[in-house]
Amino acid sequence: MRTLAQFLRSHRETIMREWLARSSQLPSARGVSIEGQRDHIPHLLDAMAEAIERGDTSSVSLEQLPLLHADHRLSQDYGLREVVAEYRLLRRVVLDVYAEHATDMSPESRTRLPPLVTFNENVDHAITDAVDHYMLQRERMREYFVGMLSHDLRDPLNAISLTAEMLLRFEGREPAERQLLERMRGNTQRMSRLIADMLDVTRSRLGGGLPITPGPADLGEIVCATVDELSAGQPERCIECRLPTDDEDLTGQWDAMRVGQAVSNLVANAIKHGGDPICVTTADEGAYVALEVANRGEIPVELRARVFEPFSTRDASAGTGLGLFIVAEIARVHGGVLRLVPETPGETRFRLELPRIAPTPAAASAGEQGT
Repeated sequence: MRTLAQFLRSHRETIMREWLARSSQLPSARGVSIEGQRDHIPHLLDAMAEAIERGDTSSVSLEQLPLLHADHRLSQDYGLREVVAEYRLLRRVVLDVYAEHATDMSPESRTRLPPLVTFNENVDHAITDAVDHYMLQRERMREYFVGMLSHDLRDPLNAISLTAEMLLRFEGREPAERQLLERMRGNTQRMSRLIADMLDVTRSRLGGGLPITPGPADLGEIVCATVDELSAGQPERCIECRLPTDDEDLTGQWDAMRVGQAVSNLVANAIKHGGDPICVTTADEGAYVALEVANRGEIPVELRARVFEPFSTRDASAGTGLGLFIVAEIARVHGGVLRLVPETPGETRFRLELPRIAPTPAAASAGEQGT
């Protein structure tokens, strides 16, 4: 009689083929190579066979393979639910292949197998739902804490910034003193912007959405003012602003401050991660207006699918990775959209589309609840 360990070894490739056929249907598996999907699973089956022969049920017997697999899936942007689902599918495949190929099973054993499979499936679904809910609640608590902390930090930072402003107004400051005060003011302003970004992310992730106050605005004016400001701070960079002819209309009902923030984040992202020239263009598209920001350089393939997620950045030293997420949220609350335009070789291009009239907060909230 063949043991289960022997069965796992002799039918390993059959198990892997069937497992790949099923696990490749998971959303995050799309675009991942077959070799990338296989990962450590064949070695895990071998380790399980050895553990069965030794009668070893400890996690040590699996040689840290589940941890390596989890790290690999994290780098491929798999969610926790999908990682658990992979193991659920693996167990189901092993049972299915065993039932199909085990010639030494008695008729009585075969009738007992389907209820056992159903029981295992129900347990796996319960584990998946429980883990998913636990992680969701923990993430909400963490974001709530970050939001509260960011909110409480604003007042002392404002006090420091105002103090620096007042001290800079006094005449007769030594150049070294003025330089230190300028640095203090600049750093507090950067920290204030970071805190504002964190609060925006917290509002969005906790379901509140970004607050907006729509009013008459001109995208052309917003773009010109924003590009002029960023160009003054980065004189060595080539930032080109290309506006349409005078007969094209770039006006609408938007929150001008939020739209300016979106333009600033898009251009700042190009400055941080791309090469020159950085081209900013606008267009009158009838029912909506469009803004495109393009720069030299391509986004790595592994980052494209999650480029609009918070904290997704190729280089931690270059920033928090919140900028594009906030732009996407600003577009969403205005009823618009932010897209990564399919790349031409050597270029990255983002396109922001805004309808002429932003939805009211009540209408936007109702739309979100209906989706």
